[in-house]
Amino acid sequence: LLASLPPRSPGDLWFDMEGDPYSGGGRGLEYMFGFGSLRAGTFDFDTTEAHDIATERTAFEDFIDIVMERWSADPGMHVYHYADYERRTLLRLAQQHGTRESELDLLLRNGRLVDLYSLVRRSLRFSTESLSLKYIEAVYGVSHSGEDVSTAMDSVIQFERSIALRSEGRHHEAEQILAEIRSYNRLDCESTMKLDDWLRSSMPSSCQPSRDPIVDPDDASTGVD
Repeated sequence: LLASLPPRSPGDLWFDMEGDPYSGGGRGLEYMFGFGSLRAGTFDFDTTEAHDIATERTAFEDFIDIVMERWSADPGMHVYHYADYERRTLLRLAQQHGTRESELDLLLRNGRLVDLYSLVRRSLRFSTESLSLKYIEAVYGVSHSGEDVSTAMDSVIQFERSIALRSEGRHHEAEQILAEIRSYNRLDCESTMKLDDWLRSSMPSSCQPSRDPIVDPDDASTGVD
């Protein structure tokens, strides 16, 4: 199954989102779309961000546009993520905001999104409490310890603080908190890349990455036609 990983390509991205399920009276808000890439062998990180529903739409559109531009420039690129949250949430945002539906449909139908959790779950066994990225990342040498924002819930709590500070006009303090959340999100994206590296290094020497698109059965029907 590890051989179903596509070959590495210069345009590859490692993607992780931050969302607040309590925002807007329970509607929820996706406030950070983080993605990393390799530039001259060095990990490079960026985000598109939101603080309300209007900017959520813009952040989503900007992220999809970035992916489409990279795919156009590099037909072999993929977006790697861990677990199904990112795929499901992108689908939901396309439907809720009525935007970038055809672009997302193309990405999914062509197997551009690669869920590393699915490969881990089907291919490997870990002696960890769960297969959460935070539990297994110690196996491949990554740690979030010592960070002010070190869990998804920390990120949500700090994001809510930043919104409250922004409403009080304390923009500098709000931005300091967002910088901490970006640092946490960067670690998650970099951890996803390092997991990708580790999975490739764990392949038997006889295995070669697949050149066929990875299309999960759940991805083949996107519901955004």
